Amino acid sequence: MKRIAFLILFLFSVCSAWCEEVVPSISGAAYLTKGNGDSFILRDFHVLICKPEVMQFWEKTIKAQADKPRLLMLQASVEFFKGLDQYIIKGTRTNIDAKYALKDVPPDNYILVGSLDTGTSVAFWMIPITVTKDKPIEFDFTTSSATLIQ
Repeated sequence: MKRIAFLILFLFSVCSAWCEEVVPSISGAAYLTKGNGDSFILRDFHVLICKPEVMQFWEKTIKAQADKPRLLMLQASVEFFKGLDQYIIKGTRTNIDAKYALKDVPPDNYILVGSLDTGTSVAFWMIPITVTKDKPIEFDFTTSSATLIQ
């Protein structure tokens, strides 16, 4: 009787491990390249996964001010970040090597969001992604992948 109970318990644990749904991750790095070719890594850079509706909010706040003077862009940035919480699904920061990883992201459509303000310019990344069941996503936040640089 003990052997049967042990066998049932063993089979249940093996099946649970095999049947457990694998939820993909999103990972990458964050670095910028200057005009002279020098690169610098972005440590402690915020990486967010947001609901797709964040794109309309970004267009209404940031993108609408993209060709305006810097002060208006800063005001738009403040408005954007004040309202961003309602769209955030998950977030993290890059480590000392400028690498990030978001684990256990449920399959769905999202916007991968990042921003940087250097004091003289701003950069935004608003990257549509589709997370599927069995495929991890690699994305690097770079100068060339930015949605907007001003």
